[in-house]
Amino acid sequence: MRRVLAHTFLILCVALIALFAFSNQQDISIGLFPLPFEVVIPLYLLIPLLFLLGYLFGCLTSWPTKVALKRKVRAEEKRNKAMRDEMDRRTTDQALTSLPIARSN
Repeated sequence: MRRVLAHTFLILCVALIALFAFSNQQDISIGLFPLPFEVVIPLYLLIPLLFLLGYLFGCLTSWPTKVALKRKVRAEEKRNKAMRDEMDRRTTDQALTSLPIARSN
């Protein structure tokens, strides 16, 4: 069921992109102020390109935070494992000391 929904969503997205491309075939002239030239690009390429650039910018700006959080998670997992091992050791030691000692006559 999940696969069917995913494929349906994908087909819908492809159809919308195709409609957008066919509807916006005019060329756009982009002038970059300090530079003396202009770039002419079709609108159906410009908008996805701007979305891609925005996505890449977002990924690059969030990457340092993600790396720092992963480092903290790894350190906490290491600390939790050490605490679990210590707790297991103490529980085992306590269980062994509470056993009655068999005396031989």
